[in-house]
Parts: sequence; C-alpha cells; structure tokens
Amino acid sequence: MKLSSNRIRYVSLVAVLLLAAPLVGGMLLRTDAVQSRIREGLSAGTGMQVKCESFQPGFWSATRMTRLTAANQDGSSLSANDAYIKLELLPLLTGGLVFREIRLEGVRLVCIEAHQGQPAQSASSGNAVKEPQAKEGQRMKLLKALRVLNITEAAVDWQLADGRTKLQLEGVDFRLRLNDDGVGAGEFTATRGTWMDVVQVRDLRAGLALAGDAVHLEDIRATCGEGPVAGSGEVNLLSPQPFAFRVNAKDVDMEKMSNDLPSLRLAGKAQGALQIQGSLADDGSWTGGGKIEIQEGKLKGVSLLQMIGQIFQIQEIANFQIKKGLVNLRIADRKILLDEFVLDGGDLLLAAPGSLDFQRNVALNAKLSVPERLLNGRVAQLLSRGFGAPDEAGLRSIAFQVGGTLDKPSTNLMEKAVGEGLGGVVNQLLGGFLKPRKVEKQETKEAPAEAPR
Repeated sequence: MKLSSNRIRYVSLVAVLLLAAPLVGGMLLRTDAVQSRIREGLSAGTGMQVKCESFQPGFWSATRMTRLTAANQDGSSLSANDAYIKLELLPLLTGGLVFREIRLEGVRLVCIEAHQGQPAQSASSGNAVKEPQAKEGQRMKLLKALRVLNITEAAVDWQLADGRTKLQLEGVDFRLRLNDDGVGAGEFTATRGTWMDVVQVRDLRAGLALAGDAVHLEDIRATCGEGPVAGSGEVNLLSPQPFAFRVNAKDVDMEKMSNDLPSLRLAGKAQGALQIQGSLADDGSWTGGGKIEIQEGKLKGVSLLQMIGQIFQIQEIANFQIKKGLVNLRIADRKILLDEFVLDGGDLLLAAPGSLDFQRNVALNAKLSVPERLLNGRVAQLLSRGFGAPDEAGLRSIAFQVGGTLDKPSTNLMEKAVGEGLGGVVNQLLGGFLKPRKVEKQETKEAPAEAPR
C-alpha cells in the first residue's frame, strides 16, 4: 500500500520538526534573553538574586549552570555546585517558560538573623547585592511552571547574628512533583537535624503534599537518642507563612543524644510531646507548649554541684542521680518558658523554673533541697548557713540563679552556699586543685653505645 503524497508531506514535516526541535531549542537557550529569563525565574522563586559561574545550554540533555549562587541583603545565601534545568519546548517558542525539571546538587542554604529574630541589616557598601522584588505571585507562578524539583546533598544552617547555630540540617534530599495547577507530592529526608544544641534528631523523613498555598508534611519520622519520633505539620507559602507542627517522642536516650551536644547536661530516658505554631517570618509570633518526662537519669558535667558536694562532704550532691524529672514548657516571646522543671533525686530535689530564649540565653531561678540529716556533718554545719530552716518534710533549701548562655552558663550557687565573701575564695582555691596536674616530661637518657669488641 502506497502512501499518498499528502501523507508523505505530513510525515516528512513531522520528521523535520522533530529533528529541528533540538537545534531550535539549543539556539534559543544560547540567547542572552532566554538565559536572563531563566535566572529571573529562579530569582523570583527563591527571593534572591541568582548568579552562576557558567551556563552550558542543552535541550534534549539538561542545561547546566555551575557554581550557582544567590544572596539577600540580610546576608542569607544559597549556593549549589551544579544546577540542571530542563525546559518545555512549546512554551519556550511562544515566549513562556516551563521547567520540566530543576535539579540542584551540593546545595548550602544559610539564613542569618539579628539578635531579636529580625533580619540582619546588610552593611552599606557599593558592592551590596540588590535584592530582587520576589513577590508571592511570582513565587506561586514559578511553582505552576515547575514539574519536578529535585535537591540532593543539601545542608541548611540557620545562624544567629554572632555566628552561632540556631537550626542545622545535614544530608538533605528533597523531591517534589507538580502538575499544571501547582498541586503535587514529594519526599523530604535529612540525615541529621540539630536545634539550639539541645535537641538532635537523625534519619528525618516526611511525605510532602502541596495543594493551593500550603505544604502538608505527612507522617514525619525520625530517631532521637535512638528513640522514635513521630509527627505532622503544615506550612503556608504566602506571607506571613503561618505554620504548625506536632511531634511526640518516646524512649529517648538523652546520654546518647547528648554525645554530640555539649550544651545538654542531662542523661536518662525521656519521653514527651511538643506542639508549636506561628509565622516562619517572625519567631516572635511562635507559641506552643509541651511536656517532657525523664526517668533514671543524671546530671552530666555540672562541676559546680560536684564541687559543692565535695565541700559539704555529701556524696548525694556530688553525684546527683535523677529518679524522675518533669518539664512543663511554653513557647512565647522568643523564649522557651520552663513553668515547671523539677529533678527528683530521691533524697535531693532540684527545681529550676525559668526561661531559655531563642538566642540561647539562660535565666533560671533554681532551688536545691537537701534533707537536714545530710547537713549534720562537721564541715556541712560550718558552711551550711546559706540553706534555709528545715520544712515539714525535713528538707533545707538554698535558692540560686543560673544565667549566661547554654554554651557558658553561670551561677551564684557557691556564693549562696558558703557566703558572699567566702564563695569567691573557695572558687579560686578549688579551681586550682581541680585542674588536672601537668605531667612533667622526663628526659630519657640514651644508653651508651656498646664499645666494639
């Protein structure tokens, strides 16, 4: 059966178009106008001005942008070793821009905030980067023009203005698939996440569902101190980006979690729940609360309690063992408010309500309660004037304050325990005794060589 001349022409035309499409697409991608549109689209979507070291056009294969960088006036930045972009041909021929896929590899996102949680102001200089006017409509427009977003080997570092880390995520992989209406689903994973050096999770993963303006995080899973963590949440993409998260954890081994967290000085088994909501753009709006229970634990590395125990010759203080602990907390005004923080050591009781703000500053009004019988020793009787009279339960208490930061806490416990004048002297004297002694190096004399026979 022979093909008609019209059919031959039609087949030939289709073949020519198919063969010419890569050439036409490649020519368009080499134009400055299209490359500028790609950068502008990425800038509008990220809210940062995107630049790259090199632009290698491709059509059937992905267009590659190497050493991609973006920055804001507040100092926040985004970088990627490589960006691979695939475009749809028809929208490109008609002046549109549809991303069949955006793939970013080796991504690092750094967010910087000022001391009160507001964006830091950039230094005034002629080289300051001008932030693009990334309106929300443009961001949503980019999502509707995107079919697949794939991010691998990423890291997120949310820093305070002084360089300390507030939130850190490592080993992040992110994949999102979208349809023409901006509705889609995906997955998020991270090998490790740390918040303010007091909580660390590993093997974090969650399912993603994007519909309308909101991203829903479904079935959040992680491990914390080898115990399971589960939760859910949602984040709105439009300003002020309201969010809400709910998580619960059980069988958390705090000692295993704290091996990488020098600021955490607790060990034991913990379980609890936390819920938090507010605006991503303003952590001053964050509210919420939670409850944590601790069993069979201990205080780690609290040298001052060990020192007090040695001075008073009370082993129970020097080696404070936690039978059970309870923390009831609220989140408000950029602070974690510890309405109740009680560590029950059986004979001893340590209560430390107060606050920990998002800048990692500590303010606790603590009280240590000790049975009177433990203060009957000769040394304890001489130095126990800082303890109050025994209550109905036979406990004598001393109130003191804990301040400073998580990294460098400070307290007036010594002054309260042995008196204002004597406290500083004892600190200096014991400081010298408690320092590890330097081992003097002994010179090893070489044995004289044996004379040849």
